[in-house]
Amino acid sequence: MTYGVYYDRFASLVKNHFRPAMLQSDDPELRIYGQLLCENTLGLHSLRHWYSVLLVLNGEDIAQIQYLRGDRNPESAFLYLQNKGDLVRELERTSGELAEILMDIGRREYDGMVFDDGVY
Repeated sequence: MTYGVYYDRFASLVKNHFRPAMLQSDDPELRIYGQLLCENTLGLHSLRHWYSVLLVLNGEDIAQIQYLRGDRNPESAFLYLQNKGDLVRELERTSGELAEILMDIGRREYDGMVFDDGVY
């Protein structure tokens, strides 16, 4: 899958599923995030950052974070480990429901689809 195809699919998920689900949520914080997604773009870098934060908070070591992120050197992963306290506070302010919505949408949209590197 090319970067362009991946980006377009991600943008479609956000626009057609993720944002509407947030706007219809009973949680006022999620509705605010949904409104922000109407005014701003959720880019792939944000998804990469979110993934990196979860790796750190799940206790992965620097080598594993570097490998899973695809970094050439450990410096990028080390920055996340240095800021672990800030990341914990940041995550506490957000709702885990955001991730669940995105994962549910992804499973519904892409379950069983064949990509260049395998079946998902």
